[in-house]
Amino acid sequence: MMKKIVSIILIITMLLCSSVFGAIIKFSDVSSSHWANEYIKKAQSLNIINGYENLTFKPENKVKTGEFIKMVVSCRWKPDLSKELPAGTHWATPYAKLANNFLIHEPSYTYEKYETYITRAEAVKLLWKMYIIMNPEIVVDKT
Repeated sequence: MMKKIVSIILIITMLLCSSVFGAIIKFSDVSSSHWANEYIKKAQSLNIINGYENLTFKPENKVKTGEFIKMVVSCRWKPDLSKELPAGTHWATPYAKLANNFLIHEPSYTYEKYETYITRAEAVKLLWKMYIIMNPEIVVDKT
């Protein structure tokens, strides 16, 4: 079930993105025969994912809220990461600030919230909001 969720998240996120950035880094924990290898490489080429500092991707892990916000936001906005974050600030905060009022209510996100695993309901809600933002011609009947 987790594989399906990760696959769906990566596919939808890639569909929402349209720009190509950066080079592909070979993650030490993603073999060429891994079921998601091509999705991971595509998401990386779109600068949606970067992996971890130790050149791993951890494809079997659950997705944390901060990681998911970063993936979704990276489809539309690019935060200014040149400034050093204040001590104690979560790395995902610049992404959340860009999404504030569009996707999430950023002030309600704490360091601990970014580190919790995102639920399917939260993930779908963020993806739907991003889809509507990127496709304004779609009319949603809210009645």
